[in-house]
Amino acid sequence: MIELNLTTAVLIFSGIIVHGCNDTNRLSKLELRARNVFVDGSRITLHDFYISETWYNLRQEGQQYLMPDSRTLPELQACGSYQPIYMNGTHPDFEDLPADSTPLDFVACTRTQFDVCEYTFNIKVRRCGPDIHYFLQYTSQRSAYCFDPLYLQTIPGTFRALKDVNVGTIAVVPSLSFEETVSGGITTYTPISIFKCDFVMDKYFYKVNWTIHGEQIHSLEQNTSVGTHFEVSESHLFEMNISMPFNILCGVHVAGNPYGEMTYLNSSDTYFVGLKVHNNLVNISKGGYANIVFQLTAPIGCLYTDSVNINNSCVVSLEMVSLSSPSKCDSGNIAVVTKTDHCGPAINTTTKANLHTWTSDTIYTVQLTNADVNTGDRREYKVALKFPGNYQHRIWANYRSSFIDIHIGDDKPRGFCYSRVNSQVRTADGYCMNANVVGDLILYWNKKYDIMVQQRTTYCRNNQTTCVCALAIRAGSNVFVIDLCKSFSYIDYLMCEDVQTLKVELIEGTQNVYKIITPSGAKVVADILQLPLYRGYMNIDIYLSAKDFEEGQGLCGTYNGDMTDDLIHQDGLSSDLQQTVDCFLRRHDSFINSWRVDDSNTLLSSLGRNMSARRNSEQHTFCICGQSPNNTNVSGDTDQLPVCSAFDTIFCKHEEDTKHSSCVSYNGTTSRRNEIERLESNKNRAQSPVFNMTNQSTVTQYDAESFCQTLVNRSFGAVEKLLKNAMENKDSIKAHCAHLVKLYNSYTAVAPMIAAIFANIQYLLDNDEVFVVNNGDLVETFAQTRCVYNCDRETGACDSSGKCTCELHFHGADCNIDDRIAPVITDLEGNGFYSPSRTNMSCFFVYFHHLLRTFSYNIDIDLVFINGSTTSVGETSVNGVYEDMFTGKCCVPDKASIPGAFVYRYNISVTYDGISFSDIRSMYVYQALCQEHFQSQSGLQFKLKDDFCFIDGQCVVNNDADDDDPCMRCMPDINKYSWSHGCESHTTGESKTAILIGGATVGSTTAVVVLVIIIACCCRRKRRKSKEEALGSDEYTLNSREASPEESASDEYTNNGGPYTSLDRTYMVDTYDTIGSLDNSNLQLPIPNRRSTTQYEILNNNANSNTYDRIQLEPPPGGAGDLIAMVHDRSTTIP
Repeated sequence: MIELNLTTAVLIFSGIIVHGCNDTNRLSKLELRARNVFVDGSRITLHDFYISETWYNLRQEGQQYLMPDSRTLPELQACGSYQPIYMNGTHPDFEDLPADSTPLDFVACTRTQFDVCEYTFNIKVRRCGPDIHYFLQYTSQRSAYCFDPLYLQTIPGTFRALKDVNVGTIAVVPSLSFEETVSGGITTYTPISIFKCDFVMDKYFYKVNWTIHGEQIHSLEQNTSVGTHFEVSESHLFEMNISMPFNILCGVHVAGNPYGEMTYLNSSDTYFVGLKVHNNLVNISKGGYANIVFQLTAPIGCLYTDSVNINNSCVVSLEMVSLSSPSKCDSGNIAVVTKTDHCGPAINTTTKANLHTWTSDTIYTVQLTNADVNTGDRREYKVALKFPGNYQHRIWANYRSSFIDIHIGDDKPRGFCYSRVNSQVRTADGYCMNANVVGDLILYWNKKYDIMVQQRTTYCRNNQTTCVCALAIRAGSNVFVIDLCKSFSYIDYLMCEDVQTLKVELIEGTQNVYKIITPSGAKVVADILQLPLYRGYMNIDIYLSAKDFEEGQGLCGTYNGDMTDDLIHQDGLSSDLQQTVDCFLRRHDSFINSWRVDDSNTLLSSLGRNMSARRNSEQHTFCICGQSPNNTNVSGDTDQLPVCSAFDTIFCKHEEDTKHSSCVSYNGTTSRRNEIERLESNKNRAQSPVFNMTNQSTVTQYDAESFCQTLVNRSFGAVEKLLKNAMENKDSIKAHCAHLVKLYNSYTAVAPMIAAIFANIQYLLDNDEVFVVNNGDLVETFAQTRCVYNCDRETGACDSSGKCTCELHFHGADCNIDDRIAPVITDLEGNGFYSPSRTNMSCFFVYFHHLLRTFSYNIDIDLVFINGSTTSVGETSVNGVYEDMFTGKCCVPDKASIPGAFVYRYNISVTYDGISFSDIRSMYVYQALCQEHFQSQSGLQFKLKDDFCFIDGQCVVNNDADDDDPCMRCMPDINKYSWSHGCESHTTGESKTAILIGGATVGSTTAVVVLVIIIACCCRRKRRKSKEEALGSDEYTLNSREASPEESASDEYTNNGGPYTSLDRTYMVDTYDTIGSLDNSNLQLPIPNRRSTTQYEILNNNANSNTYDRIQLEPPPGGAGDLIAMVHDRSTTIP
């Protein structure tokens, strides 16, 4: 017996003094001691072996727990214990206990698997205020006292889970309810989606769990008896931010009473709510038809009123969207045959009246057609069906189905061909070889679509291997060229077709990677390498399309999925494969040489390019948009013309297109053609210097293999799946890597190969948005790996997206271009001699080793005069115009024509930052029509061609007349630099009358002549004034000099200095002076023997100041500041 030393206390309760009621403890885990809590391994098992023998207060959170008795006998393993303990007999009611807290004695029983009362315990019960206390003693380690909460205290019977309860098949059943609102006597029906859990119900109690998207946090519980519907509505879904589509299921628990242990969850199948597409892959033949088949797994409700015709209003029009434009109606060249304004099918929706007829078994079909018949064929599309964003059944608004793969044409193996530096060639079907041959070769040829790709290879790396230095692609009569083989590089697009047959674009984020799309859909990617040892060479990758299947020839092979026939020669012979050795050891020189092209057929010379283009210029290879090649409608129905493809701007003729009378460059000019021919006449450049390895130890085979093992694993180990998708083989890469390192005794030799593999993978990712979406982590890993390999760690850093972010002043994909180093000018258009085709602007090409997009020119402008002297007229800066990575354009507005200026010389330097400038190169802007340049012992000189004049800064052909005065003509034998009088003179009465301006009365004919004279005089004065204004500008002030006494005494000079061209002085005396202002008050008639018929001018500083005659303007070739008036003073009668 444990002796209790209780402290006496007093409790006042409803006027009754209670002694000793504050000596209680709390019994742990009271919530687990109820009769409906069973030992199941999921929670702690209770026992009271360690409790103290004392009083326990069993009130918790305001609720009085009571010990069950023989009437509410607990089951075995109830109350959270293996052996539950209960009160034997009947538990006293609260009122039956003494109010003064006098305890009553009771016996408690332990229920075991052998007996309902195998062990007994003496317990006490007392009433203390509003509470009931129990005096308890410790138990065995397998037993614990039971206490029920209020809701269980009067419920007898079993709480164990029922067995063999049949609920039938459980299923989610979608349906609708309609919220009815009345306004103005009109009832509006608003649809609300509901989902019912359907199962067989009996007399038991049920609990239904709703699980959405497989996450328990989206579950709903309903605990209801027979007669209640178990359902969830769209309002519940909105509360939990759940939108269409979603997967939903319901699960059912069953219990014998409301508080009994539930059966294990019995669930329905997962039910998809939304638009369920049956065929997620749809194959359409070129120009053919196919169906998208789908079901609506829940009814689409119609919002309507009882005042409208629901047959017309209860329709929803779906939209067909693409993966690239998921929010707008755009599906590329996939068109719905029968469609609404929303470019998709129309579907009838459900009303309250016809809800009973709705079934999820209804099958819907959407017929599609491929509109891309004659143009470039896009092989794959991703489309989806979408509900309008403003649709009034809220749960369906803006809902989009899963994306559906649309595949055009039959499945074909992927065709991928390449030609890379270090003599690497791979056919479209996957056979690789060492193509160590120099010359112009046909890489790919599709005769059906008239497409040819040629390359030029040359020796590189000290003649140890070959590299591609030029690429030409012809489609029809148009040719695109990248030529890096010359002493400087250029890019050209020759157009002889009246439509663009090649779409040329830079890969985004680069300046050196071009993508060229051909009419067959084949894409050629040219990567102009920027690696130090391979600068000036390129890697070429060709991605073939379905239209190329079984149409291929050349080094890329036949492209038919079978590499065994890839080595077919141009003459029809074939070579055997060498599959037992590594790619880099396979030599097929006879096959490669069979695809060599001669000078007349090469696209890599201007001669061959022009001949090839002209041979094809009469063929119209490509479609007129919306028509087939025979100019008939594809469908035969004038109302059903196909939609133009994404290539329509390349291959389809538009109204604004013009037929070129001759072949032009991409900018639409013929002048570029002459420039390209000049560039091609330059000699080939020297090989890029190779690092001298003489002081470095020889790389062993083991070292090479170890290095390559580490390099390849580090570069591609984490993205091996991408490597396989790109049709690259990891073991082959390692072997080839080791071969290159050993061959060149250099670890840097493998850089272009690794870079090419990275580029190939990146290209495939850029063109497979679905793969990118589904493999985000893999794509991110690749981006980081590629960036770390390519990014210059000294000048750039890889950001979280895998982009190489450059430090200040550095540029390029690898951040190795420093804008503080000025670009190097390799040449100027025309080798520094340019004759503009427009008079208001001189724009000429400037060529570079490499050019950034933003740059400017500093230009020092000189004038070159007729006598060869020069003067500077100022300095200016203009922004450069970027053409491509090798070519810029310099556009300088021409100055107003300066008298005596024969040629303009622009001394050009280029800068990125305004601080560092390139070396100065001079561009002479002249007029090739009448001027020519030549080298003499004294240097570069310009002269006027025979049978030309040079007047007012313009070329004038012999005997051409002045626009303002037909009597003034170019007469080089008299004066090459001024107009000469070219009309016959007769001294008749009529002519004299015409001269009389002072007031004689004349007939009508004479009046007309006088009017003509006055008009001519005004026009001449206006021209002279404009020239004087031009000369008055500070920008054009020339340096004057004083004339010597000998010069002043001679009629060969003016008083302002400067020599003049001598005129024929027969019957005349030459007088020179500056032009003064016209003074009409001093105007007198000239003497009769003067041949003057037009304007007159007073001559200043002339001894014969009142002598008037026709003014002839003389240019100042000596650099004098003013125009000179020359008076022909014929003092004797002309014979």
